[in-house]
Order: sequence, then C-alpha cells, then structure tokens
Amino acid sequence: MLSYRGLAVPPSRVASELRVRYVVDGSITVRAGARLSISCDLIDAGSGGVVASESIDAAADEWPSLAQRVVGRLVRIWRLGLTEHASRESTTG
Repeated sequence: MLSYRGLAVPPSRVASELRVRYVVDGSITVRAGARLSISCDLIDAGSGGVVASESIDAAADEWPSLAQRVVGRLVRIWRLGLTEHASRESTTG
C-alpha cells in the first residue's frame, strides 16, 4: 500500500489515476548526527512487483541533491532492466 492523497491505496490505483505504469514509493528517516536515510522502490503497478530498489545515507545538508540522486539511480536500473528484457525477447523470438 502507498500513501496517496492521505489514503493507503494499492500501487495499481495510484498508477491508474496518474495514467502511468510505474510508481515510486519511499521513505526518509532522520538519523543521529544530522544524517538522512532515503529508501525508494520503483514498483510495476500492473504486477505490484518491485522493479528496482535504492537506498542512500547522507548528511542532511546534502538534501537538495539526494532525491535527484535516488531517482536517477532508479531510472538507470529501470532502463537497464528494459534493455535486458528487450535483448532476451529478441533472442528468444
């Protein structure tokens, strides 16, 4: 379940309303010593499966770049997965 518009809803509902195939779910935890831990999952809303997952721990003053770094990593992982899938499809028929 994802938190969406103040409600706990399945990824498929979020994706349907936003007209997307994938959704990102994540959390931010404040740690001792002014550190943040960001954890995100890229979810295929059709299957509900996690396509990619990423976590980053960093100093709180790095916050402006952290979200961009996490999303960038998820997108790279996702693109690699699509490339591998396309390669398998082309070799198996």
